[in-house]
Amino acid sequence: MVEDRSGTDGLIETFLPRGTWRRQAARWLKSGVQRIRRKVDPDRGTHIFVACFQKSGSTYLTELLSEITGFPSRALVEAYGHNDQDVHAYALEDVQRKNSVTQQHAKGTANNVELLKRYGIKPVVLVRDIFDVTVSLYDHIEKGRHRVPTGYVHREYWNLSREQKLLYLVRVHLPWYFNFFVSWREASHEMQVLWLTYEELFADQLATVSRVLGFYGLAADQATIQEAIRATTAGRSTRFNVGVAGRGQGLSEAHKQAILDIASVWGIDKQDMRRIGIT
Repeated sequence: MVEDRSGTDGLIETFLPRGTWRRQAARWLKSGVQRIRRKVDPDRGTHIFVACFQKSGSTYLTELLSEITGFPSRALVEAYGHNDQDVHAYALEDVQRKNSVTQQHAKGTANNVELLKRYGIKPVVLVRDIFDVTVSLYDHIEKGRHRVPTGYVHREYWNLSREQKLLYLVRVHLPWYFNFFVSWREASHEMQVLWLTYEELFADQLATVSRVLGFYGLAADQATIQEAIRATTAGRSTRFNVGVAGRGQGLSEAHKQAILDIASVWGIDKQDMRRIGIT
């Protein structure tokens, strides 16, 4: 077996003789490497980062924000498809001096939070009524867009009935949404987060967008925002049915109960769960 000496420990082992002073040198070398890794260019850009439920209006929101600010859309993820859309360090390094708008189905994991904090990026966390999400996710996959980060869609899925498909999505894919929600709930105790819901966005786009801009120290007059709303809605490049809420009411009682069963095992305060439609 070949010994891996490519990291800091390998350099220490190869070039420094054993002894007390080697341990001191090792601590100094490791701390220096950490300082280099944590160094962020102070002349960095403004980064609007939307961590979001899938099917929460995130594409529409980020296109709207890009239209208003002129900031280009930039991906901070290594790969899409069935992969978790974790924040990627090299992508962050590449955009740190640039302005950007990003939407990413990224959970508030320890590494994602650490990277965002390191680069001074505050996230907007966008969620939606979980019952409505279920129906929208079903429709999304039915259109052939089955490579989703919430779980694997296997070949047998296509042989299931609509009711079976919905139950599969509830039991296999919805746990991702609850993990997303709870992870950002925890992360919000250690970094600044702006919570936003689909329902708030489309109840009053003008006020909601103004709130998002203010969160990043930006501003735009009402006429500019209204024009951007008109242009973004008219473009319809988002593959999105703008503002349709309440779709989950058509789910069967069995499907609704299956969702409530998942919610109940978390043991989270009901007031918090109201944000995603659990009452």
